[in-house]
Amino acid sequence: MLFATRKSDRPVWFAGAALLVAVIAKLFFIDLSNVGSIERIVSFVGVGVLMLVVGYCSPLPPRPAQRS
Repeated sequence: MLFATRKSDRPVWFAGAALLVAVIAKLFFIDLSNVGSIERIVSFVGVGVLMLVVGYCSPLPPRPAQRS
């Protein structure tokens, strides 16, 4: 996503966002299925902080200028 932001490549950014969603879904549904409540809370907070950092460091690139 950082590479896509620097190159202003929206499709690559969306692919990175989809991959991030898939990894987070796997973490919550598979990896944390047999974990206690304290560990789950720490994981939710940690992943939330990481998502905030990713959103700050690599915002969605602007749309390309349209010709009239």
